[in-house]
Amino acid sequence: MQKNVDNSLFYALSKAKDGTLAYGQEDQLGLKEGAVGLAKNDLYKKVTPDSIQKMVDQAESDIINCKLTVKTAFEKARPCTPGTAATMAATAAK
Repeated sequence: MQKNVDNSLFYALSKAKDGTLAYGQEDQLGLKEGAVGLAKNDLYKKVTPDSIQKMVDQAESDIINCKLTVKTAFEKARPCTPGTAATMAATAAK
């Protein structure tokens, strides 16, 4: 698994730079924003059967498109907005 702290930091700094960072409030970043993910490296591709890789890809798509809900420890989860898998850098660059 990947916890892309670099992307999250870039996201926060970009928001601070453009004046849209909400200080004192948490922001929930996840799979859609590129903040977390599965390391689909050569080892993953080598040892994970194609059928499982397809299931993982489908689950990721379902999470991003709000068809599958991932439980959170946050008391108030942000509403799911369907989207596309994008890196934090691309999101922050807008």
